[in-house]
Amino acid sequence: MPPRTRLVILLAGQAALRSGEARALRQGDIDFKTGTITIKHTLVREFRDGTYFLEDAKTKAGDRVVAMPPQVAEAVKAHLKQFVGPGKDALLFPGSQNLGNLPEATYQTVQGSPQTGQTPPIPPALV
Repeated sequence: MPPRTRLVILLAGQAALRSGEARALRQGDIDFKTGTITIKHTLVREFRDGTYFLEDAKTKAGDRVVAMPPQVAEAVKAHLKQFVGPGKDALLFPGSQNLGNLPEATYQTVQGSPQTGQTPPIPPALV
């Protein structure tokens, strides 16, 4: 699995985040002092033109604060240092060339193409 997408799997398993919730996270949603992640948005794909946009949680239960286990916090710190730009609005999982959000197709192609065995390039998804 590509290093820049490993954390999203850890967040899904250890913090119970959905794919769209994880891909919508920004640096300001992470609080290391309290050991929490604030979920405010989800990333949604517009099926007509394929663009992605942030949408508020559909229910009050979707807008929540979740615990960040210590092993996840360490992985988040390493990920922020290596892959995330400065500022609280910086996306945790930016798309290719830091344009927009990491698209959903990333998780479908992470093991590579059956024909070539290589992971295809991720198209930029503008928010």
